[in-house]
Amino acid sequence: MRVFELKEELLEFYSTEGNITFCELLKNEKWCAMLAYLADIFNYINSINTNMQGREENILTSTDKLLAFQKKIAMWKRKVTENNFEMFPLVPNNATRTLAPVISEHLISLEDKINKYFLEIEIMNYDWIRNRGVACIEAYKISIEKHNETKKSNRYVVSRLIDATCYLAKQELPFRGHDEQITSTNRGNYVELINLMGTLDLKLSGHLSTATVFSGLSGDIQNDLIQSISNVLMKRVTLEIKNVDFVSIIMDETTDVVSKSQLSIIFRYITHEGVQERFLGFVDVSQDRSAKCLAEYTFNILQGYNCENKLIAQTYDGAAVMSGQHNGLQALVRLKCKNAMFVHCYAHKLNLILKQSVDHIKECKVFFLTLSGLSSFFSKSTKRIYALEQEVKKKFPSVAPTRWNYNSRLVEMMSEYKQEVLNLMGTIIENGENFNLTFQEEEELISISADRSLKIKFSEESVEEFWISMKEQFSKISETALIILLQFSTSYLCELGFSTLTNIKTKKREKLLGVEEEIRVALSSIRPRISLITKNKQSQISH
Repeated sequence: MRVFELKEELLEFYSTEGNITFCELLKNEKWCAMLAYLADIFNYINSINTNMQGREENILTSTDKLLAFQKKIAMWKRKVTENNFEMFPLVPNNATRTLAPVISEHLISLEDKINKYFLEIEIMNYDWIRNRGVACIEAYKISIEKHNETKKSNRYVVSRLIDATCYLAKQELPFRGHDEQITSTNRGNYVELINLMGTLDLKLSGHLSTATVFSGLSGDIQNDLIQSISNVLMKRVTLEIKNVDFVSIIMDETTDVVSKSQLSIIFRYITHEGVQERFLGFVDVSQDRSAKCLAEYTFNILQGYNCENKLIAQTYDGAAVMSGQHNGLQALVRLKCKNAMFVHCYAHKLNLILKQSVDHIKECKVFFLTLSGLSSFFSKSTKRIYALEQEVKKKFPSVAPTRWNYNSRLVEMMSEYKQEVLNLMGTIIENGENFNLTFQEEEELISISADRSLKIKFSEESVEEFWISMKEQFSKISETALIILLQFSTSYLCELGFSTLTNIKTKKREKLLGVEEEIRVALSSIRPRISLITKNKQSQISH
């Protein structure tokens, strides 16, 4: 400001000193006009600074002055666009059009800096300090309304996060990504789904773009949401069980991908809405799968839901540890819950009926064994899988011994693609060297080669005897080995038969016709059972 007031004196001084640079600036009308504008601005700022000092001043009055200054800047920006510079009296009239864009940009920057360094204070919330009574009540109402609006907005955002969590859980999709940084191209299903929802939801989009503390995207928040939803569901189940008269339970055990034995537990009961089937969870029973241990788990669950006296039925598969009449789980449960009748799973029973009925018909048994063998044949080798996809363009359904419907799917598939499968098998036979051992065959071969007892047995027996003895224990690799060993390497037996024929049918016996029996006896390695031969012959009656 002093520079502007003394610019004539400074120009004379710099001319005397020979400072050409400053002389040129002081002679530049645009530069001097900008200097005049800054002098006006500094004058306003110095005035505010002076007014905020003194014993009578406090944060409330100072904030009032800052808010007033902010409103003035907003007014100045509007007037500058209208080419009105009356609030800057030092700026020359002939320079206003040239300076308008520069002044507008500076006012915007000045407003941003004030907002940055003087955080907004809801001054009305503190009016009760200066004006007790009505002002206090009004401020309180405004504060409550704003709080309620914020709470409503937060609840909406959380509801959208819950929707995303439930969707991923229902679809059995993983939540997390390998790299969830903002620069990652794939931040995981949960984050990507929330961002997609944000493009369709303005409220959610606004939250994601402005949130600094809680965005709802972190891994901890994902875990908290899953746990919270699960807790709500379990509370609902607990309340339902509390209000019903009867409960039945079904349990089954399976081995997961990390070889842990998981016991699945489900309750079934009737509410006013109808029959309900509620999954309670999995229990790791890897350490002990005895009937006694499983019974302890069952009783703990029943006690946890306070429904021991409500249990009227229990359903398991046909495994002895579950359905044993004397020492099975169902028997132990009935000792404590007298009304809990046992139901052998109908699906398992039906599967047993179908399986056993087929096993008693030789042709059917061979048929289904062949089909299941085809499924296994094409499921382990990557080359065979590729060949199947190229020729048949469809994979064989998996076969499970406890799921008869899987066999049904396999039969339908073979019926529809019979010719394609035959063509593929012909290709494999013609190019057998291109198809390696299956995964199961390789595993069985490793087990045999690692067994020292079998190594000794292999050295003591012939190759054929060894692989025949392995047929029950290692069915797949032994079958493959026997198929290879079964092939004739030479036609020596035919040649031997020709030699025998030559010896029997000589020139002197050239008219012999039936020599097959003699040759068979000559070539056979089977010892004749004399008792069986003589049994069918009548003894010569003596005269």
